[in-house]
Amino acid sequence: MYSLKVFTEIVPYRTRFFPREPFEYPDDKSRATRAHCERCIEMPAPTARGLRILRTRRTVGAASGEVVRRGPGRGGYCVSAGDGGRRQFFRQLVDRTLGQAADYVGGQVDGLVGRQRQRLRPPGAIAEVNFLDTCYRCGNCVDVCPAKAIQHTKGESDELNGTPVIFADSQPCLVCDGLECMSACPSGALQITPRAQIRMGLARIDHEPCLRTTGELCTECVDTCPEGERALRFDAQGAVEVIAEGCIGCGVCQWRCPSQPKAIVVLPR
Repeated sequence: MYSLKVFTEIVPYRTRFFPREPFEYPDDKSRATRAHCERCIEMPAPTARGLRILRTRRTVGAASGEVVRRGPGRGGYCVSAGDGGRRQFFRQLVDRTLGQAADYVGGQVDGLVGRQRQRLRPPGAIAEVNFLDTCYRCGNCVDVCPAKAIQHTKGESDELNGTPVIFADSQPCLVCDGLECMSACPSGALQITPRAQIRMGLARIDHEPCLRTTGELCTECVDTCPEGERALRFDAQGAVEVIAEGCIGCGVCQWRCPSQPKAIVVLPR
């Protein structure tokens, strides 16, 4: 903020309040077609704190306020063309300001609500939008996985390539005792998480292709689930039931399911 003393020394009184003699139009026709006074351009910076956005050159139809041509200048809209110009200026100012605010809020909401995970991540993975920003793509978790379940993402976008992923059909997470992948992560993309709180995904059962629907006594998914009946069990009718609170999403049930197509698959979460 400029002090009154400095302000007075820098900008003479007449320049400060009357930067230029009023623009005189030769006749009504010129007034209707020309409003390029450029008075705001000549105002010194200290006096234009509230008018910096007006420092521009524009030819504006005085009658309608329509911008006809943009000349050299720095951003903003000349509002010396009457009510129409002023309305257009403030309308576009509000649109621009609200547009930027909407973009910012959208980015914040995306980070808070979360980006939909499209693939199984290793145990302890943080929310996907933060995971992609945090992961170093170093491969430490890939190297220490005893089951070789964690692999590098390949052949996708630059954002995804190199990030660790688990393909349950080929090799699921066996939820080993050490869970060394979490402690080996140097970036914090994998957080050390108690086994019962791991949420890689959630199993979903489709009873139509399930062999039990045709009368076969298949029990593969329930028998091999690392979490046992805390995650998978048979209901009163003998159908497989998924317990969402106990399922950690390791993918073992999908891997062992003998039906084609798979009757049980694990969706990332």
